[in-house]
Amino acid sequence: MTLLTVSGVSQNLKYRQRTFDWPSTQVQKIPVNEEFKNEDVVILDESLELFILDGKMRTNWNNVYFKKHMRIKVLNMEGVQKISTINLPESLNPVADQIRVSYTKRNQIHRPKGDFDCMDYFAARIIKPNGTIVAADFNDSISTETEIYNLRPYTSYAFHFKIKNLEPGDELEINYGLREVETANIVYFHGIYPKQSCKVEIKYNGDKFKYYFIEHNGAKGTRSEVNSKFNFSEMNRWEYSNLPAAMDEIGGRPHEQLPHVSFYQHQLDYGIFNESRTILQTYLPYTWDFVNLYLVKYLPESKEDRLSRTDKITLAVRDFVLPLIQDVKDSSPVVKMGRVHNHIARSFNYQRDDDFLQGGDFRLPRIDEFLKKNTLRQVSRVDLYDRILARIDCDFYGTFLFDKRVNSINYDSYEPSVLSSYCHAVVNQNSIYYFMPKSHRFGYYMDELPFYFEDMKMILIPQTVPYMVFYDNVKKISYVFHKTPYSTVANNSRNTTVMCSVSTDSMQVRFNATVKLSGQFSTMTRGSYLYDFVDTTATPQYAEKVYDVIPGATKGKIITLREDSVFPYKADFNTEFVSKTILTSSGEAYELDLKGFFNHIHDTKVVQQGRDLDYFPDFVHQDRYKYFLKFDSPVAITSNTDSSEINTEIGVYRYSVAQVQPDVIMLESAFVLKSDNVPGNEVLVVEKIYKEIAKRNNSKLQFRKL
Repeated sequence: MTLLTVSGVSQNLKYRQRTFDWPSTQVQKIPVNEEFKNEDVVILDESLELFILDGKMRTNWNNVYFKKHMRIKVLNMEGVQKISTINLPESLNPVADQIRVSYTKRNQIHRPKGDFDCMDYFAARIIKPNGTIVAADFNDSISTETEIYNLRPYTSYAFHFKIKNLEPGDELEINYGLREVETANIVYFHGIYPKQSCKVEIKYNGDKFKYYFIEHNGAKGTRSEVNSKFNFSEMNRWEYSNLPAAMDEIGGRPHEQLPHVSFYQHQLDYGIFNESRTILQTYLPYTWDFVNLYLVKYLPESKEDRLSRTDKITLAVRDFVLPLIQDVKDSSPVVKMGRVHNHIARSFNYQRDDDFLQGGDFRLPRIDEFLKKNTLRQVSRVDLYDRILARIDCDFYGTFLFDKRVNSINYDSYEPSVLSSYCHAVVNQNSIYYFMPKSHRFGYYMDELPFYFEDMKMILIPQTVPYMVFYDNVKKISYVFHKTPYSTVANNSRNTTVMCSVSTDSMQVRFNATVKLSGQFSTMTRGSYLYDFVDTTATPQYAEKVYDVIPGATKGKIITLREDSVFPYKADFNTEFVSKTILTSSGEAYELDLKGFFNHIHDTKVVQQGRDLDYFPDFVHQDRYKYFLKFDSPVAITSNTDSSEINTEIGVYRYSVAQVQPDVIMLESAFVLKSDNVPGNEVLVVEKIYKEIAKRNNSKLQFRKL
């Protein structure tokens, strides 16, 4: 990301020459509703108009113009700090926009961004408590992100307006216009601040184009005709009042609870035909069957001829697959594919193909060459898997795994979605097995999916349809509608046992740690121990090795004790490390800093200032840390040794300190999370557990030598 000052990008600042004519009428006073008087910021009135300019609706809004007006009440100094910088384009789907950004950079990188001419105009003024109006004094800056395509840079822009003369009690009134914004065609009405009044209008040429709007969670708009010199003939409108701030609640899933609408342009290619199938008599909303039809693949007329070809790639795939499966006694294609897939996951390197995708490498993917190098390429990973499955000679499917943190799909109705990953699947004896081609040196094993793809509706798209079907006017394709597997508390576990040698002579602590992972803990954490892999869409806690969170700890050598390729994918690791900073003394008193000892996965501020959405932890699990502190002489604990236990239907947390021998102290912290969907009115229970975990993870053990 690059941050540009105003002077550095004058070619992008045409909006600064645009003037905005404020209404000459007196500003009407809008009182703050009682329910919002304790907030820092309240949006008193918001009006958003979306104009689909030429009817060619795409998934990134390239042809949509945004026109917005807001009046924002600032109630205190905290509110001034929150709202004094206006970041544009605003997100209409913050969770989905942010999840594409690395977890640790979400406070640094603004999403969405827009094209070169994104910013059309921006105007702001301040309404003082006594009703007088003053101009908003602001500076602006631009942040950018650049990608290379066909050897040319393509830059996206975000605009940041810093209001310098805003004070508590003021109202900030804003008008702006934007175009060519890179975001999905999904609109939420709630935001990160409460809204007393909210209106959204989407205008389009309904005489020439057809649009379908899919409303969720009680959203109910109205459609009407409009007269416009710009060929906007129809309008959909939604109005809401007293919307709480909910879009930034930690662990929330707005798509499951908040009203929102998605929409798409119908290409006038689906519906009810006449008898001769030459004219569409009635248009119908798209179905998943129809939309996925272009992803269906057909068998060649002669499968044997295809497999007996002597080109380099066919021979290379044959020579790679056959030795791996020749000793497989089970004739099941799932077992054979599992053998090949797990070999790739465990043994192959992975090559990102930025140079190829950016246009700097014009060579073909050369699957045969990279197979010999035990390397899976980004550009050919799906094609290679197609060829492997064809060589194994089994029917298989392709599917898009939808991220349940931002998506849910309805089998009965197609709608645009965000953030999905392509995956292969094989059906065997009424069971479905998933094979995700790796996208890092670390790869998932057969049927292994990260938690955000678990328990999620999927549509399996056939990839081995008989070739004759391709020529049918009406293609009868048998899709498979299925839910992905789900792991339980018993499956998902982490057990960390650490033997510590505490030397009061050298003032250092030596650790010998064994970490045992199972289920989702293995899926999310194993890659870090093996290859320093980090899933950037999830909390970085999963990638923190046991020594990463101990102050002053050296990085120990990691020894893999176990790595299973079958569910629940158990993996055990051992490492040794030293810290020379966590043990301190003052006279005869010693203190051991326990910071990072009990690194349970937990969020902070899940309650915030009240909460409106349910809380969704990543997955149910059990997680235990046990430390045995072996001192170089007998000791006595001088700090508080109180144990704690919180036992609820949602989760259980236990912490204890015990002196098991004169020179040995045992510390134990155990957390069992039993629910991955906590109702909003019960989130305080989770907050209580998380606070206790944070307290213990930042505690100190005081002792003296006997």
